[in-house]
Amino acid sequence: MVILIRSGDSGWSEPSLTGYENEASLQQLIAEHPSLIPGVGERAVACREFSSGVGPADVVILDESGELTLVECKLTTNPQIRREIVGQVLDYASRLWGMGVEAFEATWRRASKSEVSPLAAFDAEGAETRERLAENLEAGRMRLVLAVDKVNDDLKRIVEYLNAITLGEIAVFVMEFQRAQRDGVEVLIPTAFGSELADARGRRDRVTRERWPIESFAEWGEQHDPDGLPAYRALRERLLQRGWRMNGVRASTPSLNASIEVPALGGVRKWPISLQSDAQRGLRLNLRFVDFAMAPEVAERMTAEVEATVPGVIDAERVRAERYKVQPRVLLGSLSPQQAEALVDALTAALAE
Repeated sequence: MVILIRSGDSGWSEPSLTGYENEASLQQLIAEHPSLIPGVGERAVACREFSSGVGPADVVILDESGELTLVECKLTTNPQIRREIVGQVLDYASRLWGMGVEAFEATWRRASKSEVSPLAAFDAEGAETRERLAENLEAGRMRLVLAVDKVNDDLKRIVEYLNAITLGEIAVFVMEFQRAQRDGVEVLIPTAFGSELADARGRRDRVTRERWPIESFAEWGEQHDPDGLPAYRALRERLLQRGWRMNGVRASTPSLNASIEVPALGGVRKWPISLQSDAQRGLRLNLRFVDFAMAPEVAERMTAEVEATVPGVIDAERVRAERYKVQPRVLLGSLSPQQAEALVDALTAALAE
């Protein structure tokens, strides 16, 4: 893209391009103006140096719809711009995948050195933003942005390839942030490469982005995993008997969440069980200990109750070793209806104390 500037009646001329002092300068620019990223809402908030367990992600952005954007910044002077930037952003994204909302908030507060939750910026949306964030973290659904001062053909090719082969939960594109200067006036020239591919795929997959109706889970099981249906039906009936709520989730295949108010946490509603359909493995449930990692006494009661009531369903030793930052997956076909009912009873008892 060519930018021309003129002053008064003088002729048009091209301003000189200026770079960035360091990658931190580019990070700061994006963190202060996150809506420069295509698809990010105008009210979005951003956090720099978000710890991921393998190093800090440069910028993590959350907007009012609960959507996540992860940005990795590199300058052309950095030899990693092609070789490592893609691997880094994918590694950071994998660390966010499955993270609980409470752990996400705590990490954000530590990185931003603030006691305020990022969700506080979206109070008008109520619980909707929080619920959408929880769904996106669980599904690993996010936007991955490679931010550079000058894009090259290799990065363009890599982004095109990733958008062609990855699932609809992930959108990947490059953002070039060039700076131009003339007579003391500085101009920012943001340009996106690959975002149109991600947008097109998003439109193609949009039919799967509405919440799945509750009955869709059993219907999917009838076609793909009839062995898992007896446990699922027993599980669902017991959940409803015990006062849990079930709701559909936005996902590429039928998925549900089961929530309950937790007296041990002041009556806040939590989603300890999620149910997913997997073309390779069938119907399964996830036990979301990770959502209680910030309340280890509650997580331990859950672990102990499940371990004692339904032996062998979880690896309790691993759950404790990981400090409850896990969500064990259980194939419903591996459970009897009686075990499914006992599992609900165990969790309900643990969360009621």
